[in-house]
Amino acid sequence: MQTNELSFAGKFDNGLSKVLCIALRGLKFALLWLMGLMMLSLLPFVIFEYSEGLSDLSLLEWLFMPLMCLLLWRHIHYSKHFGVGFWGGLSRILIFVGLLTVVEVLVFDEAVGMIASCDFTDEGIPNMQSIVNYLAVHNPLPAPLYYGLFLATFFLSAPYQAKVPADNKKPEKNEPLPPTAAQTRQEPTV
Repeated sequence: MQTNELSFAGKFDNGLSKVLCIALRGLKFALLWLMGLMMLSLLPFVIFEYSEGLSDLSLLEWLFMPLMCLLLWRHIHYSKHFGVGFWGGLSRILIFVGLLTVVEVLVFDEAVGMIASCDFTDEGIPNMQSIVNYLAVHNPLPAPLYYGLFLATFFLSAPYQAKVPADNKKPEKNEPLPPTAAQTRQEPTV
């Protein structure tokens, strides 16, 4: 006769894997949070790179700062509207900026590094090495791409729905639905 109950070793294994998954999930969010905090704290140093105040800002940085302020206002407004709270809203921003940093480092920097390190000896494309050298020295794309991704991250980090309380969960398949006003029978009045 077979039972649906796990043995002690199976329960221990299942519990251990659940605890490790929870710990790794917490570690992941902590590292993303810290990465986002680091990037937000380094943002003024990226914008004011020469320490000359507003005179060293490029046109791109002049456009970035008001747009970031508008998106930050939008984030605060939506956080208030949906009841996320200060720490929940800050956590969303930091986690999204941390994800942006990880994606930027893993995808963009590695792709550019692989392209720059490739040996282009194909006879059909004689100037490819000079193009790669130009991109490596002059670096025309990273500033607009970096600021654009940062603004997109601020846009996407705003909450879009209210938190659903745990007691309002959907009923199981076998549970009957609670009657609504349209489903209940109205008694005729005399």
